Order: sequence, then C-alpha cells, then structure tokens
Amino acid sequence: MPSVITIKDIAKRAKVGVSTVSRVLNNHPDVSVETSEKVLKVAGELKYRPDSRARQLVKDTTETICFIMSNRDVMNPFHSHVLAGVERYSRSLSHNVIFMRYDYSPDVKPSSLVLPRLILERGTVDGLILAGMNYPNFIKAVQKLNIPFVLFGNNLIGESPLKGTDTVWFDSEGGTNQATEYLISLGHQDIWFLGDLSLPWYQRCHSGYVEAMNRHQLTPQKLDLKMSGSPFDLGSAGVDLIVKYRSQITAIVAGDDEIALGVLSGLESKDIRVPRDICIVGFDDINDLKYFSPPLTTIRVRKELVGEELARALFERLSKPDIPPIKWVVPTELVVRESCGQVRN
Repeated sequence: MPSVITIKDIAKRAKVGVSTVSRVLNNHPDVSVETSEKVLKVAGELKYRPDSRARQLVKDTTETICFIMSNRDVMNPFHSHVLAGVERYSRSLSHNVIFMRYDYSPDVKPSSLVLPRLILERGTVDGLILAGMNYPNFIKAVQKLNIPFVLFGNNLIGESPLKGTDTVWFDSEGGTNQATEYLISLGHQDIWFLGDLSLPWYQRCHSGYVEAMNRHQLTPQKLDLKMSGSPFDLGSAGVDLIVKYRSQITAIVAGDDEIALGVLSGLESKDIRVPRDICIVGFDDINDLKYFSPPLTTIRVRKELVGEELARALFERLSKPDIPPIKWVVPTELVVRESCGQVRN
C-alpha cells in the first residue's frame, strides 16, 4: 500500500514549518498569500488527504451534524429545501450533514422506541436537527440522550415537553393574519377558512385568520374537514360545501397551497370563476405555483432560511451550552398574484 502523506511531508517539500502548513490547511489568516499558494500547490502534488479522525480528536468534535426527517417521504419538497438550507449553513462552518429518515409510531413509549444507532452511539455526531412530522415520544427519547438538538416546531403533533428545548418555527399565525388583512382591504367580509383543524399547522393558520377577522368585528367561519388523503383531496372535498354556502362566501383562506389548488380545480368544474366569483389565498408558495391558472396568491415560507436558522440555532447551542432555550420564528410574507380581487357588489 502507498505510504500516507502527512503535513510533515508537505512542510519538507515546501520548505516551511509544520505549524505553517497547519495554519494554511486550517485557513488561518496570518499566512501570506504567497506561502499559502505554495503550500496548497505542494499538498495537491502530493495528493494529501487530511486525517479527519486525528483532527476530530484534537478538536473534540465530529464536525458532523445529523438532519433527521421523521415520518415524511424522502422526496418531500418542503423539507428538501429546509435540508438545503441546513447544509449550506453547516458547510459555511466546515461541518458535514448526515441525512436520515426515521419512521415511528406516536403510540410507542419513549423508552421502547428503537432509535437509530447513529444517534445512540456517543461521538458519532455533534448534534441533531429534528424535522419532518414528530410526536412527543420521540422528543422525550432524544432528551434523555443528552445530545444537543433543535426541533422544527411547526410539524410537532401533540403536547410535548418543549420547556428547555431549542425550536425554530415559521410564522403560521402571522402569515394567515396578513392574508386575511389583505382580503379585508379588498372589501371582503365573508371570508372562510378551509383546513383540517385537528392538525396543529392548520390550527395555527386558523388562529391568525380568526385574530384578523375579530380585529375588524367580522365573523370567522370555517370549513373544518378531516384529512383522508392528500391536502389537494381535502380542497376538492370542500368544493361542494363552498357551493352550498356560495351566497355567504366571497373569499377562502386555505390552510396550504395544495388545499387551495384542490379548491381551484373543483370550482372550475362547477363553473365558478376565480377571482371573479370567489377569491382564494394559499400558504407555503410551493414550486411552480405561479404557473397555475389563475396564479395563486399565497403566503411564502422561506424554506431554505428555515433550514439555515435550524442549523444556526444548533451551532449556537454547541458553542454556548449554557445559554437560555432558543425559540426563533422565521417571518413569512404575502405574495400577491391573480387569485384575489376586489369584492363584487
């Protein structure tokens, strides 16, 4: 087998000290450009590969974090963008990200969960980001491992002991509050919310809608349907009720974009025109949304920013273990397109 190239070999050929090579390879600023270029050229010629295990022992870090996506499909587009944000921020700090899926039942006791070996073994990763759809039993199990972690809070189902837990959220309530305010500014008063209020992410959206309606002394109304398939199917199922209460509805605030698109598709089949006859607002700003007809007004969630904030919160915890619990909320923003218009008298 070929001999392993070390920084001593680089130092000898470059005719510099070993400490100089170390500073160059670790991007220390106190080395001249000329010396850095010479050292890096020699390292390339010798095909030097850093010994990560030795570096980890010296720094007492694995330089690796783990992104765990629970109970979600691996191709979930929302979490793909979140993961991209996590990876970009981690890379800026020279850390690696391991991606892992983990499916589990909410009914299993925390002590009985079969946790991934990667997080059970000490020293494998420095910390965890818990994303996807999670339940209290997993949070409790991870808390007992005494490994730093940050929870993506929006998709947590059930009451969980979040006291002392670092969390990052996007602003569901603020988003639907802004969307409802926008519809009211267009003259709408008969605005209804559509979603499955047994699910916490729709509950938070509904709360923002109700707050805006109450602020203007308007009566909140809802179509609370159970999720039996996809959100698109839920929106489609709501169309018959929208037709039934047609005279009492001028605008719909949907719990997410897929619900809104299900409504949009169903109303078209009923010859109800958007936005002429009824207005629709979604939530998320999913990919290619502007290409639907009419393009959907929605609340944009900056998904990659959510990922960056999850990573930033975790590294904040790793560098400052004694700081108070972190709770960061990423703002959302209204994106106005053609599915909304002035109320028709």
